[in-house]
Amino acid sequence: MSGASGIRCDSDLQRYNTLLTHSEVKRVRDKIQRIEEKRDGPGTRRHLLATSVRLSRSMAGDLHKMADHCVERLAINT
Repeated sequence: MSGASGIRCDSDLQRYNTLLTHSEVKRVRDKIQRIEEKRDGPGTRRHLLATSVRLSRSMAGDLHKMADHCVERLAINT
């Protein structure tokens, strides 16, 4: 396993696989993949990361507490 699949839980994988059985989801996924393959520059994921908003602890304290808890439970080295 690599990437996100390495940390997905069983219910996430079941939901993912269920979603992929829907024709509309498949159609959109295929369309995005075709766009990504034709693209010369950064893809959708990179664009989303580049345009994301960074929330400071003072702006979103509860969110940071949840993230800290996840980091601790998953033993992620930062």
